[in-house]
Amino acid sequence: MLAHSCDIVTALPDWAVPLRGLGHRGVQLFYLLSAYMLCRSIAQRQKQEPRPWQSFFLRRLFRIAPLFWLAIGVHLWCYGLGPRHSLGDAPGIAWQNIVATATFTQGFNPYWIDSAVFGSWSVAVEMSFYLLLPIFWMCIRSLRMAVFATFAALLLALVLQIALADRPVISDPVLWREYLYLWLPNQLPVFLLGMVLFFVEPILQAGQPDRIGPIGPLLPHVCFAAIVVLAWLPFHPVLTPFLVGVGFTGLAGALSVWPSGLWVNRFLSRLGLVSYSIYLWHAPLIRLLWAVYHKVLQRTHWILPAGLSQLLFSGMLLGLSLAVGSLSYRYIERPGIELGRRLIRHRQARRTRQAQAEQHAAAAGLAQPGENAEA
Repeated sequence: MLAHSCDIVTALPDWAVPLRGLGHRGVQLFYLLSAYMLCRSIAQRQKQEPRPWQSFFLRRLFRIAPLFWLAIGVHLWCYGLGPRHSLGDAPGIAWQNIVATATFTQGFNPYWIDSAVFGSWSVAVEMSFYLLLPIFWMCIRSLRMAVFATFAALLLALVLQIALADRPVISDPVLWREYLYLWLPNQLPVFLLGMVLFFVEPILQAGQPDRIGPIGPLLPHVCFAAIVVLAWLPFHPVLTPFLVGVGFTGLAGALSVWPSGLWVNRFLSRLGLVSYSIYLWHAPLIRLLWAVYHKVLQRTHWILPAGLSQLLFSGMLLGLSLAVGSLSYRYIERPGIELGRRLIRHRQARRTRQAQAEQHAAAAGLAQPGENAEA
């Protein structure tokens, strides 16, 4: 939200410009934690559900789709169907683009990946990763294999970046380079860092962290400081998101052992709970809030310093986004999640009844010859 609001409010001081770019790396944090939490969920549910992968895809669909489909309509109403930067030289949003976005397949087209819904590229990449997760889960069974897969994916991303960056297959070379940053092969190493974290966390918690002494509680802050330092280093489309992902892996692992109150608190937990709603709604909210904010400044003739103006706008945006996100979570996300759970329970109950009916039929078939023999 801070990074995107800086695009519309005012120019930042030179020293703060790198921090704006760091704000965009929040997507890598989302990918990392998504893969980590999915691995934890799958490990638990495989012991409880007869067909865990069918339930996994149903659960993911009803978790992501209802809010996202509503966001498509809101974004198209707010921004229209006309040309925009993310469309490149395309004249506007076609119906094929809308269909691809609704089916989460827009990530396979450079013109569609982020044009119908602002920020939807991350959702498309996330859904594509879901399709690959069963393969990774079956193949990666240890920390060593997770590390190997992560660096293999990193090498693949580097090779594809070198091979394709200067060979655009579309007429807009700028959009092509942006697409090579956004697409799944470039983000896959960060997802796999989430699997690394899944295997590392039990080792960290079982490693007697008290032996480290007073240095341990400082590790989360050190990891975050390392992430901030990366903001001032030259940007690389492959290495920068990966190194930020490594920093977030260290931060999450350290917090699992030393949960600092600066990072683990009620406010950030609430923000995380409604973060998906905030992510989808914050662009229209920025547009709406800026229209009101700008008119107020013009009519009152207030002249605020650039930093203060940005801070004031960002604070109002945060409050408004939390309010809208909380409503969206309660009335759209949670009913969708519950609908998915009911469908899964219904399928499981139906399978149980079918299995019981088959057992009864088999028992009756075995009993019939005995009865005939007695007769």
